[in-house]
Amino acid sequence: MLLSKKKSVLLMAIVLSLLFLITGCDKGNEFANEKPTIKITSFNGYYQDDVDAITIDTLLTNSIEFFQKIEWVGKDTDGIITGYAYRIKDSEGNYCRTYGHNYIDENGWIYHYKVGQNHDISLENPSVRTIWTDVPNVVVYFPAADSLGISTNVTSVFELKCIDDSGEESEIEQRYFFSKTDTPQTLITTSSGDINGEQIGTGIRLQFGMNDGDHYSTAAIPATKYDYFEYQLFKRNAMSKVIIDGEYDAEWNNFYSTLDSYAKNEVLLTAQPDPENKRPYLKVDSFDGADEAVTETVLIARGYDIAGCVSEPDTVVCYVKDSFYPGTMIYGGTDIAMQNNAIFVLGRHNYIDNVDAKTPGEIPSRDLYNKTIFSNPFFFNLEGMRSAVWSSDLQIFMKWGWHGEYGTQETLSGGGVKTVVTDNPTNKKLNMVVYEPTTSQTYFSEIHYFDIRLDGEPFYYPTYSNDPNYAEKYLFVDENGTEWLRVGRSDVIFQEAVLTNLSAGRHLFELRAVDMQGAVDKSPEKFVFDLVAPPTYEEKDGILIIADNFTEAGSYYKKDIAEDFYKNLFPETYNVDFINRNDLTDTDWYSSTYHFGDKDALCPTDLLKYELVILYADNPSSETNLNLEYNVLNIYSELGGNLIIVTAPKTIVTKTLPMSRQGSYRFFEELFDIEVLNLETDVFSALSMDFNMMNGGEAKPYFIGANPLFDIYPEISFADTSQLNLISPTIGAQGGLGIIMTIDPLSLGDSVPIYTAISREAGSGEFEPSQIEKTELEQGFVGVKYTRTNDFSGKTQNNYLLTFPLMYMDREQAKEFMTSVLEDNAISTN
Repeated sequence: MLLSKKKSVLLMAIVLSLLFLITGCDKGNEFANEKPTIKITSFNGYYQDDVDAITIDTLLTNSIEFFQKIEWVGKDTDGIITGYAYRIKDSEGNYCRTYGHNYIDENGWIYHYKVGQNHDISLENPSVRTIWTDVPNVVVYFPAADSLGISTNVTSVFELKCIDDSGEESEIEQRYFFSKTDTPQTLITTSSGDINGEQIGTGIRLQFGMNDGDHYSTAAIPATKYDYFEYQLFKRNAMSKVIIDGEYDAEWNNFYSTLDSYAKNEVLLTAQPDPENKRPYLKVDSFDGADEAVTETVLIARGYDIAGCVSEPDTVVCYVKDSFYPGTMIYGGTDIAMQNNAIFVLGRHNYIDNVDAKTPGEIPSRDLYNKTIFSNPFFFNLEGMRSAVWSSDLQIFMKWGWHGEYGTQETLSGGGVKTVVTDNPTNKKLNMVVYEPTTSQTYFSEIHYFDIRLDGEPFYYPTYSNDPNYAEKYLFVDENGTEWLRVGRSDVIFQEAVLTNLSAGRHLFELRAVDMQGAVDKSPEKFVFDLVAPPTYEEKDGILIIADNFTEAGSYYKKDIAEDFYKNLFPETYNVDFINRNDLTDTDWYSSTYHFGDKDALCPTDLLKYELVILYADNPSSETNLNLEYNVLNIYSELGGNLIIVTAPKTIVTKTLPMSRQGSYRFFEELFDIEVLNLETDVFSALSMDFNMMNGGEAKPYFIGANPLFDIYPEISFADTSQLNLISPTIGAQGGLGIIMTIDPLSLGDSVPIYTAISREAGSGEFEPSQIEKTELEQGFVGVKYTRTNDFSGKTQNNYLLTFPLMYMDREQAKEFMTSVLEDNAISTN
């Protein structure tokens, strides 16, 4: 029967719908999610089929070291791998926790932190953990000991799976590992060294270490081989070895453990009982009248390594005393050698403006008046007191420690190491604590605090002193009521601080170390120093003469005659004082390397009160050290002092290049505005010299006087024979001076020439110059005056330089020169 057209169309629609549904279902099956796969790519380990064929003997010979880095690769043909999970089982199928993998789920899968989670939160917290990790490798420390911790070959199973972006997991990949380890040896020491057989204080930090024969790979194994330690502590009779306090438990049923400690290889022991009994405490041993131990303290410890293997124990015997206390060190203080200095002063009146290779490492500095200024050690004044020029911005950088902190170590020829405590912060850091009263006995403690006072009060440090809980946290009060600021190891000023806002005057800085026993230094270190305010111009008074003449030159120079010569250049109406620099160099502090090796013997605070300072170094045959005093003289000059320098050329110009912090070129350039050094070639370009036979060269005594360029100054002529015969008949016989220095006119900046050289007449005699030599000598200047404007006050003062030895010249004319200087600068009379 034929269907109607309408019915035919309806039937066709139904058939097409069925076909669509059928083809649609087929298409869905064609693109179903593919399960991901995982494969271990590491070489070590065995598959199940391999394990079934291995005999016990083969297992033993094929065991590998217990730490293994396992790597793998996951694949997903229709997506991406989003994570990996792994677990460890023993040979019985029990899930295992191993070192570093302590948290597992109910199926043994190891927990990891979720991405972005705080690792300070324990993995015990479900909100931060997951069994999935995106890292395709892991280091596993397989068990290698039995349930008693005895080293043995152990079979472990490592299982691994991955998951794709559709949430589908792979089949589990499995490897067997047969692990072994050597039995380790525990080592007991302290943070301050080995205490076996030693006397110790009532506070020590025990440290446990581990030594074994495993061949650790640095790429796979952590630096620590241990997991945790167990220890016992008891006392016994020193002679009979009978236990008298505590009980030695050979079966280790009674012990203290570090398993739950933050630092599993450290234990702090003090004389304070532990109420919670988590650790023992130290009890003082008994000693007889000869200081021989009657009792002894015994410590025994063992550890478990990261393979679960228990170590061989270690035993130490020591003797606990409660009479030890630390010694305090201020590095640069009064009781140690000056080469240990670590105290620096910096202010606009107390600084150096250049450093060189002699400067020890980094020293404090800052920018001032468009230049960088550097700190300097304290000076020593004529009273032997540390001194510095005060200013409102003055800073004193202090550094301190304890007796035994620094020293040297050398390997002895017969083996062993010799340790010498130097208390020098430039040496090796020993971290020993040495008993204070002039001993070298280490008592194996640590310094936990320093107590600080300044000028009779607890040291003021804003961060601590303004703390609302200052009294509870930082103030320590002695039984006699003396108050200290107490700072601990975590405080920023534990071993150094900067003193600021100090007034002019004498100051006292007090410091004492406190060790982990709570014992304080019974003789706190005291550091006394003077800060001297610059006097005003009205307060300045008098004249200071400074002699700088190291060597008595026989027939050429006599120090006593030179001293008499200069002392008598001034009328009795003037206050005149005299210093011989040579006397200052005999002091203990000068014989050290206190000032960076460039030892300025003078102290600026001794000079500041004078209106005029005259420093003479006119021994023509001696290499003196005026250049070392540049820093001191510069401070004096900057603060308004008038200065006269009389020098022979060998004094300064022959100093070794390159430039030094207090070297020649700064001496001339800063104090006299004379360009001495060609900075491009490091060659002296502005000064010239003539040497006579005292320098091993040909005698050229051509200089016979100084010709003034201004009417206020007198001519200065070579001394007559009678005067010279008292000083140097040899020079008198030559009729002139051979060692003088001339200044190139082109080298002068703002300084003004005041004298030119006068030469002997040209001729062919033994001591007569050629015409060229005469002209060359007389073209140079031998005296200049530099009027210097004070950077801080705006006032001016004058510096004078004479580059020939004045004491060989006519005394009356030299007096006239000094008189003209006194009048020019209005130097006060009595």
